[in-house]
Amino acid sequence: MQDTTKKSFLLYLDYAEHLDQLTDAECGQLLRAIFAHEDPERPEPTYLRGAAAMAYSFIKAQLDRDREEYEKKCETNRKNGLKGGRPPKPKESQETERFFEKPKKPDTDTDNDTDTDNDTDTETIKTLSPPAAVDAPKKDLQAERFDEFWKIYPRKVGKAAALKSWKKIKPTAELFEKILTAVEAAKNSQQWQKDGGQFIPHPATWLNQGRWDDELTPAGTVATSKPAAGRKVDTMGVLERIYREEDAADDSERNGAGPGGNFLGLP
Repeated sequence: MQDTTKKSFLLYLDYAEHLDQLTDAECGQLLRAIFAHEDPERPEPTYLRGAAAMAYSFIKAQLDRDREEYEKKCETNRKNGLKGGRPPKPKESQETERFFEKPKKPDTDTDNDTDTDNDTDTETIKTLSPPAAVDAPKKDLQAERFDEFWKIYPRKVGKAAALKSWKKIKPTAELFEKILTAVEAAKNSQQWQKDGGQFIPHPATWLNQGRWDDELTPAGTVATSKPAAGRKVDTMGVLERIYREEDAADDSERNGAGPGGNFLGLP
């Protein structure tokens, strides 16, 4: 029985546009996953996340289609081999050849074709087609990340300017997670909640200034007041005011007002 085990597989240049959106580490993980998928003795990879997992899903689908075409071709060649090789070419009659404008060149081809593995692999490559357009994602990775940012940003103004700033930054996967975390934290800060969110910056401004590194005060935090720099506390004045208040309370009691009462002794 003919051995149909593949020794190679195809990767298309169409993938480059999507691989450019991944980090080097994600590209390495994706390549390892592709080799694992093509090796029947290795388990299906499950360690991909995020954009790398999305890219792997449509590349895997194309690999499966290529393998199916390869197996069909091998099966066709196997059946032809059982029948004695390829069917002979039909011979054209002399009557038909009269109507050719130019004489045909003599056929020097000898029908000694043999169905070998190399022949099968070559013909398989010719019949393969590039990935169908429906398999590619409708949006690029940066556009999808911006949509997630815009969904959680509370002040939805200047979307076109914000998208332009986003494309200029081109956040990596790590920076993208940092931006989302910073927005969620800022939404719970005193600065963004003050006066109904009046001081929330425009999203384009927030991105251009790299405000994801801001250190904001969480809402509900009680600020502690400190003496102004260079200002000394008048300790003697404070003590003198306390003594005066105590003397006034003693005079009030001696005059019959009673503690906490009035000078007339009324309730």
